[in-house]
Amino acid sequence: MANRKGETLGAAAILMIAGPTISTVLGYRVLDTDYQDGGFSYNVTRHGLFSSVAFRF
Repeated sequence: MANRKGETLGAAAILMIAGPTISTVLGYRVLDTDYQDGGFSYNVTRHGLFSSVAFRF
């Protein structure tokens, strides 16, 4: 039987609008996972920067 203790996601971001057609986002996120199933244990924290660019037309 699986025992999923928890999963947590946190993020912070800054949005910059460069005009009516272009916007960018720069941020940082953290994903923490704690999972156990019998003798298998998975406890990982992943984190890092993310960015995106959007073009509207």
